[in-house]
Amino acid sequence: MKFIEIDLDGHVARARLNEEAAPKTTSAIWEALPFEGRAVHAQVSGEMFRMLEATPVGDLPVENAAFFQYPGMLVYYPPIKEIAFCVGKALFAAPQGIFGLTPLAEIEGDVSAWGKVGDDLQYTGTKPIRFRKAADQTTPFRYPALSGRKIEVDFDGTVVTATLLEQANAAAAAAFARALPLQGRASNSTWAGGMTQLTADSLSGLDAAALGGGTTFHWPGYIYVDPRDRSLRLCYGDAQENVQGVPVPLVPVARMDGDISGFRQKAKSQLLEGAKPMTIRLASGKAQAPVAAASRANQ
Repeated sequence: MKFIEIDLDGHVARARLNEEAAPKTTSAIWEALPFEGRAVHAQVSGEMFRMLEATPVGDLPVENAAFFQYPGMLVYYPPIKEIAFCVGKALFAAPQGIFGLTPLAEIEGDVSAWGKVGDDLQYTGTKPIRFRKAADQTTPFRYPALSGRKIEVDFDGTVVTATLLEQANAAAAAAFARALPLQGRASNSTWAGGMTQLTADSLSGLDAAALGGGTTFHWPGYIYVDPRDRSLRLCYGDAQENVQGVPVPLVPVARMDGDISGFRQKAKSQLLEGAKPMTIRLASGKAQAPVAAASRANQ
């Protein structure tokens, strides 16, 4: 496990290199440290910025191609040796379309303040950006601290906790909580990619007006309600709910805590093993988000 520090005009963040998904790329980046350049807004990719100068590494392939990004994710595009940073609603793109990228690293903790500095580059112009090996290589990866009521997701014996998004999306989270407990069979979402779908009878009475508007940006670890039929989507990887390429707005109601690799492994097994039972209920105690080293980005 290797950590790097990214100094964006004096604002420093620590990130974990995604060695499991991109061993060649992360090794090349590690050996090239330290290096620096200029950070500039991504122009056509939403809330994203990039290093203007080419990364000082040799030619590399795209590893474990990812097509969708989430806040805190660093990606690498080998054809132009570009490192880019997702800090919000973003999709690495160019006029030709979207691309498969190497999932390079993930910034730990709450990325909102650091990310705002990057997103503001569209107003401030370029700022210096520096990459170096982190002084702290021992503290485990720190996930964002979420406040709110906890729920438990039991996915065929694999149990994860999640936090209701009572601060960010209060009305929808409250409406979802009133529908608990849920029980049904979870299966692959047929259009989305790394997304599990749960249909449960008790969701049919969920107040659609309370859900409000949805988002077409779907991020690993988030639990969404599909307002079309009030089914659930649990995102665990590179995914976007869509119908024949047209993105579908989903309403976020909760976020899984910490390391979701166990959930991801169970979800991936459905391809060969079929649908599996899932139960979602309010947690009996005050479960805390576990601190774990594995990244929710690993595919």
